[in-house]
Amino acid sequence: MNIGYEKPMTENFIRKNQDEVDWNYISKYQKFSEDFIREFKNKVDWIYISAYQNLSEKFIREFQDKVDWYNISAYQNLSEKFIREFQDKVDWDNISIYQKLSEDFIREFQDNVDWDYISEHQTLSEVFIREFQDKLYNGIH
Repeated sequence: MNIGYEKPMTENFIRKNQDEVDWNYISKYQKFSEDFIREFKNKVDWIYISAYQNLSEKFIREFQDKVDWYNISAYQNLSEKFIREFQDKVDWDNISIYQKLSEDFIREFQDNVDWDYISEHQTLSEVFIREFQDKLYNGIH
């Protein structure tokens, strides 16, 4: 069967043609519900699912041993509470770049964050910059 992957497919269509579809490709380019991903957890490409699907923290928690934490840390919106819970799994470089972090959180995890990325990608107050001037990227004065 020649399936045109460039067009959106319904989950029902994919379900009926599950042995013919390219799961790597559709894991990247099709939008899935979490229930659908759960149903086909052994067929989907978890690297692409982690990067290209919108996943809830509850879902990520459920599949913490399947998701790709590098991509989760970059492409999913994570709360500070969630990052704290999975501090040993997240990719701190990506957290420092892509997640919006409070100064209190950065202070709490100052030994985990990448200070060059924090300098470039986080909004920091003058007081905070002065407090951590020895850690921040040299370009910030």
